[in-house]
Amino acid sequence: AGSDEFVAEDVSFRNGDRIVEGTVFAPAGQGTGRPGIVLVPGAGEGLSREIYQPHAEAFARAGIVALAYDKRTTADGYSPFEASITDLADDAIAGVRLLRDRPDVDPDLVGVHGHSEGGWTVAVAGVRSPDVSFVVASAASALPPEQTQVWMNRTQLRHAGVGESLLWPLGENL
Repeated sequence: AGSDEFVAEDVSFRNGDRIVEGTVFAPAGQGTGRPGIVLVPGAGEGLSREIYQPHAEAFARAGIVALAYDKRTTADGYSPFEASITDLADDAIAGVRLLRDRPDVDPDLVGVHGHSEGGWTVAVAGVRSPDVSFVVASAASALPPEQTQVWMNRTQLRHAGVGESLLWPLGENL
């Protein structure tokens, strides 16, 4: 699958006992020494790689081999309330290893890109593995996940018209 500009290839890779399904988008034609990037999903259970397909295609058109993969589901141990950023980071690191092993990719130029919760995930992946050459965090919070969630709850309640006296207790307990 793909176009004149890129080729899309479905892949599977392992993170421990978990098999991760994804798609690699590579520039069309033969080539070696290309950079690679793993697109790490943001918040939400079971986000499909198709969400990141436009980004992966754009990277491939720019000469970068991109991997988009399916995020964990509840069956894989993911819960939006008790997500293990470490488990998610290990999925991303496994994706980095997949790209590093490709003959068209320079193994020293493979990094990770994450949006929102993915921004926390890629930061952890970058610290956990020397195989991660670079980290791109988009719309990531500088606060821990728990504090960010409380802020978001209170902001959404305020926009919904909830009074100040209820913002603090409701925002904390949602």
